[in-house]
Amino acid sequence: LVIGPLYKSKFLMVTERCKKFGIHQVSPVPLSNKILLGNPHVSKIVPSLPNHVKAITNYVLDTSDSAEVILINSYRVRDETLYNLAKREIEEFEMLYYDSLYLDTIKTLKLYEIDTNIINATFKDSGVYNIIVPSKDQVFVTELVVALMKKTDRCSINVYGIEPWENYDNLDINHLHRLNLHITKSFFTNESNPKVTNFYNQYFRRYATFPNVYGFTGFNATYFYLKALDHYGLYFPKKYDEFHAIYPDFGFDFYQTGIESGFENKFVTVVKYVPAVSTVIL
Repeated sequence: LVIGPLYKSKFLMVTERCKKFGIHQVSPVPLSNKILLGNPHVSKIVPSLPNHVKAITNYVLDTSDSAEVILINSYRVRDETLYNLAKREIEEFEMLYYDSLYLDTIKTLKLYEIDTNIINATFKDSGVYNIIVPSKDQVFVTELVVALMKKTDRCSINVYGIEPWENYDNLDINHLHRLNLHITKSFFTNESNPKVTNFYNQYFRRYATFPNVYGFTGFNATYFYLKALDHYGLYFPKKYDEFHAIYPDFGFDFYQTGIESGFENKFVTVVKYVPAVSTVIL
């Protein structure tokens, strides 16, 4: 088993050797899914953005009993794939769980630009809205948040976004609280978990500092794969499903991306922004 290297160029150099000798290689950092193509000896532990969109969309569909669900189409080229993916998840959900009458209750709001008139016409007073925004366009997201914020005095709005938003430092945190923002995260360290607390304490005793997300993820991945090797030997990739069922707390749930391709982790956490903390809810 090889974990790493971290940089793509070095990772691909090692991949050639691993593939030749049937050695499984694991990417512990965000890399393109191209590293999985045609190589069943590679696993990727950081979920791709499409898996984030699937997770947030299905979370909204599973929890929106009375709220009106609205899918935002930003009409940005870089968002097209993510929007189409969210739309497909909605269509599949409706086909499975609802009759044709329900199809009209999940709307798509097309926003070539943030138009106040369209916002006012869509979000009625006293309404309850769950808004899915599969966009990684920072300007669009920022303008949408500002526009929706102006409606929070008259209706209840819950906004559902994706992990890249966490790096948009121009978003007002007070706006995110008022909009009940939920976002996806590849990894979330739940500090109320005794196992997490124990790891933090041991790490601090050894290094006199607390681990960042990379330190925590690195430990988690190494421990996961050592356990997998111990349980199943070199054939552990064929037992990913079974192993996840035994140890769900690791935060790894792999699936094979193609018959002759590698494995990607699809486990994504949804967190809700509340004052002072992020609360894990999925």
